[in-house]
Amino acid sequence: MYGKEKIPKTGSVVFIGNHPNALIDPLLLACKNPRDPYFLTRASVFGNKYLNAFFDRIKMLPIYRPRDGKDQMYKNEAVFKKCEHILGKGNCLGVFAEGSHNIERRIRPLKSGFARIILGTLDSFPELEDITIIPVGLNYSDPTEALSKASVYFGDPISVKEVLTNLPVEKKQANALRAFVKEKLEKVSVHVSGDHYNEKINYLNYSKVDLTNPESANSALRDFDLDKFKLSKQKSPSHSVFEKILRGFFIVTNLIPYLIWRRLKPSVKDLEFVSTFRFAICMSLVPLNLLIQFTVLGLFFPSAFTIYIGLYTLAFTSLKLSN
Repeated sequence: MYGKEKIPKTGSVVFIGNHPNALIDPLLLACKNPRDPYFLTRASVFGNKYLNAFFDRIKMLPIYRPRDGKDQMYKNEAVFKKCEHILGKGNCLGVFAEGSHNIERRIRPLKSGFARIILGTLDSFPELEDITIIPVGLNYSDPTEALSKASVYFGDPISVKEVLTNLPVEKKQANALRAFVKEKLEKVSVHVSGDHYNEKINYLNYSKVDLTNPESANSALRDFDLDKFKLSKQKSPSHSVFEKILRGFFIVTNLIPYLIWRRLKPSVKDLEFVSTFRFAICMSLVPLNLLIQFTVLGLFFPSAFTIYIGLYTLAFTSLKLSN
């Protein structure tokens, strides 16, 4: 996590993040955040009263998109008013302003919803001193790979009133705010702009650039030269023998969760949800699996119990550090 000290301790704050990895993104932003933001979430995940009660408990608010049905869009007005009230009282809001998740490493055009909420809040609460926007870059070494690394970059605070004050009269405030935030978001995220997307990603991978560090990745992209980069002559990076042994160890010791995941994975159509479903299995089946193993070893093979735990811890730590 980088830039945590940039987050105001008090006052109205809107966290604007990129959205490459479905449910993992809000989990990362919430866990690494010293503030406690409400999150705007696509309405389709709200299914019944029990789910709705749970989402309300963890401060998730539904946002309706055209794909949810144009006859549902009117409900956004009430949601926006609730968001204005949240900000008007000095609280925080988390928004993934691209409007949908996408695994590509680039910042897409931002939707206008967050700008409408901010401008509406300033109109409804004229006594409000300011609203601060914090751009948040969520960067993954590989969002579909188990035990891959991730980073959270909090960018420089953006004073909404300062941005609006410096606007030319003819500029539309919402559009200008969207453009300004997008530019700042590109600096805290790995942003592959322009054509030849796949070639640029391969260039970063083969150059062994840290994809969780947007500064080094974006710097490397500025040096990219398609003519010099001959993709056909590049060798795909592979795991070492040691890493293969560690992965095999984890498959054997977590065989049942692994087989369940292998059966479930083909049904996950969107790559952005691979980590979400894997996370659900890891948080439910893996602890249960380990509890059973440790109980059996402790009761029937106490002499092997300590050795097994030591090997498991060593293997997990080594495998984590090797990614």
